[in-house]
Amino acid sequence: MSTGNDRDVGPVTASELWRMATALPGWDVEACEAVARCVTALCSTRAEVTVRGPTRVAETSGRAADDLVVTLTRRDGGAECAWLELEAPLARALVDLALGGTADTADLAHVEPLDATRVGVLLYMVACALAAVPQDTLRIAGIRTAREVPRPARIACTARVALHGRVYGAQLTVDPMALPALTEPSTSLRTAGSVPTWARKASCLVTLELARGSLEQGTLAALEPGDVVIPDAVLADPGPWETAALRCDAFDRALARVRRDADGTLQLTPAGHDVDLLEIVGRSRATFTVDAARTQATLEDVARWFEAGRLPWDVDSHAPLTLWSQGVAMARGRFVRDGNDVGLCVEHVSASDIDTRVT
Repeated sequence: MSTGNDRDVGPVTASELWRMATALPGWDVEACEAVARCVTALCSTRAEVTVRGPTRVAETSGRAADDLVVTLTRRDGGAECAWLELEAPLARALVDLALGGTADTADLAHVEPLDATRVGVLLYMVACALAAVPQDTLRIAGIRTAREVPRPARIACTARVALHGRVYGAQLTVDPMALPALTEPSTSLRTAGSVPTWARKASCLVTLELARGSLEQGTLAALEPGDVVIPDAVLADPGPWETAALRCDAFDRALARVRRDADGTLQLTPAGHDVDLLEIVGRSRATFTVDAARTQATLEDVARWFEAGRLPWDVDSHAPLTLWSQGVAMARGRFVRDGNDVGLCVEHVSASDIDTRVT
């Protein structure tokens, strides 16, 4: 069966969840009630929808002969990015509804073109936590048997639809990296309610970043006390820092500019061009960041901070800063003036001396 035999191959990252939440805003357990009402109206009988996921599944084989897959592509380029996998009984129900009467499963593949009503029926019946796939973003590219459609390892959400006294199964699978580009996180991450139910507890790494750059890996590994590391971009001067960038590994860009006020409160404002300078890194070398603090948080936490307009952290602006590379704390030190540049003067390189995590 196309909805029950996939093997879980690992967790879904906060970055992938947020990318899907942005491109498929209706894909949420909370949408089940609305979807059920829509299916009930379309079918003139009560429908119940239950959803499981999102979970990561492997590329699969041995599909049932009568299972169907509806391939969805991006309207802005035609790249395949999602697959609606229909269990055979559900596929037959779709044919009955889409064609207005009884038909063979194979007839669904010959409905060309699919008009707006049939597209709506397909997307609603699949349910899959969709309040309907945004039709200005995705389009149906083809309908084939499950065995004919190659699908990569991907993220899946499974739906069960109870209708006419029978239970039908369907699965929406998504390739997150093939979805349309993300919207600006600082404008879409406004409240805790903007994060879908299934993504709210996703864990991400949040950092208070002051500088970013790149060096040869051997140079980073050989740092000693007294060395001065010059970043490619820096947001602070020697002494206590007042401005930083808020980053979260669920997003490609800095989330916000952080300014420390006179009371020590860390105020948030949307990221501007000055924060964007921290995107400059060397491609052929190891990248590093200089952080004042870092912690694990949930996407729901991050949204609450945006809603409040401040970070609920107590960070000493006089404390030494930490240089991180590839998730490893390499050194700790303070900013100093080096000619016309500001660099990090290394004070410690022992991992046991390094701890900048917020509690």
